[in-house]
Amino acid sequence: MQQIVRLQDGSNLKLDIWDTGGQERFRALLQMYYREAQAAIICYDVNREKSLESCEYWVNQLKTHEEQCLLYLVGNKSDMHSAERTLSAAKVEAFAVANGMTWFETSAKTGENVNRLFDRLATEVAAKLQGKAALSA
Repeated sequence: MQQIVRLQDGSNLKLDIWDTGGQERFRALLQMYYREAQAAIICYDVNREKSLESCEYWVNQLKTHEEQCLLYLVGNKSDMHSAERTLSAAKVEAFAVANGMTWFETSAKTGENVNRLFDRLATEVAAKLQGKAALSA
């Protein structure tokens, strides 16, 4: 999927979005998806500790093969009541900090924070690309 995000300065940034769904059958093709990626969103279910543990594989892959890739840890299903959650925010935050990731919680159901996530990602990628352009000029 492609998404065009309008930045605060009025310019546009086109994002190419690939969703592997975290499925093992895509692992052999993974490098094709993230080659030269400027950013990656790694998602987990806010109510499933195992899904956060699965994120470690993807983080290690990206850090090994795309060292300059910006990493975003995104908890989905933020619309769930906190009393229903089994995964603590402190544990997730510690994982994000330890891996140099920006952490968001979103809800695909309600759309909560989805635009905010992509706005932040696009702004940071644009700044990163401008920095590269300035270094090569």
